[in-house]
Amino acid sequence: MLKKIRIFLSVIIVFMSGYGLWSGTSGDLLSFTLACLAVLMVILGVEEQRETTKRRASLYYAVSVFCLFTSIAGFIQ
Repeated sequence: MLKKIRIFLSVIIVFMSGYGLWSGTSGDLLSFTLACLAVLMVILGVEEQRETTKRRASLYYAVSVFCLFTSIAGFIQ
């Protein structure tokens, strides 16, 4: 189940980033892209925590928190 969500979010992130670069409005979509990236990092952290190392999972969680704060700051501005 997590693998399907991970692939779905990855495709959404790539399409949003590509559209932002193509249309020249990457600043408008950046907050949404970072929010999706934060969710993707949480899912990757859960998968890593289940499978192998806890250290790599905590790194994914830290990156997701940073992306989430950056996304929230973009929504506020």
